[in-house]
Amino acid sequence: MVIGCILLLFPRYAEYSIVLGYLVGFLFQFAVLDGQVALSFPARYSLTLAGSGEAFRKLRGAGTAQVGGAVAWQGVVLVERIIASFLPPGTLTALNWGFKIMSTLAELLVGSVGTVVLPALSKAFARQAHEEERKTVRDTLEISLALVSPFMVFCLMLDRNIMRLFFERGNFTPEATHLMAMIFFYYALSLLLFSFVRVLTFYLFARNEGGVFFRFTLLLYGLNVAFDLFFVGPLRLGAKGIPLGLLASLIVACGAGFSRNVANLRNIVDRPLEIFAVKNLLGALLAALTVWGLSSWLKPPTTGMGNFLFLCIVCGVGSVAYCAMLAITRAVPISQILAVLESPEES
Repeated sequence: MVIGCILLLFPRYAEYSIVLGYLVGFLFQFAVLDGQVALSFPARYSLTLAGSGEAFRKLRGAGTAQVGGAVAWQGVVLVERIIASFLPPGTLTALNWGFKIMSTLAELLVGSVGTVVLPALSKAFARQAHEEERKTVRDTLEISLALVSPFMVFCLMLDRNIMRLFFERGNFTPEATHLMAMIFFYYALSLLLFSFVRVLTFYLFARNEGGVFFRFTLLLYGLNVAFDLFFVGPLRLGAKGIPLGLLASLIVACGAGFSRNVANLRNIVDRPLEIFAVKNLLGALLAALTVWGLSSWLKPPTTGMGNFLFLCIVCGVGSVAYCAMLAITRAVPISQILAVLESPEES
């Protein structure tokens, strides 16, 4: 809807067509959801809210933690925009889009996995099935690691090509592409830890630990603001200080969470998971070498279509190299992959 409104209405409404696109898109989503609810739950039912009982208290606590975390994050955004306003022109836009791309990748790759496993985690915790709970979280971390690692390699090594593909047109000059690529590179350093925090968030709510989530969020966001001010102020790192502030705050917050054994993480991060992480690292290193070799061998693209084909070839071959290493080290057995392909529902 956003793209359609821009194409159709931009000559008349200019940048307001973007706002109209979001409005129409959200209204369309609401209409689809409302129609599905009406079909699934006919009008003979009446809406009743019972504000009592343990279930309601847990729901209210989880909602309060989410709203509080969202408000705290808006505070971080406000502070970062104030800091960026003192930096060279274009920095604010680059920071905005750099974080959006990184967080969107994390949400697509890991948020979808967390959404799928949340009901299973909640049921396992409610039944006190601790071994099933541990295995589900461990599997979720392994899947997330396998999905995020190659994308992180591509974002770090092909940052300029990616930014050129999406942004370098119209008034977006090569100098602006260079700034975007630099900001995106430093944000991509946080992709793995940011994805881990997304998994941890799902796990905390599955355990009904909204208070722990809120305290962890306050710690993370407080550290984020402090490191932003430190890197941009005393260290004079400029625009890259803000994404580096995010990286430093994630490292400290995740380290503190592990040392305090938040959500019983020490029992989840066991030897099998560590071995899988090492094998995954080998796959990522092979993918990085493949990307580096192909980037050095192939002729640098000069056109938009050439850049697109360059990214398709390099990322495709790099993905094959990554998957091959996982298969060679038996991080993901080939028999298991074949079983999923042959009978996905049963697997």
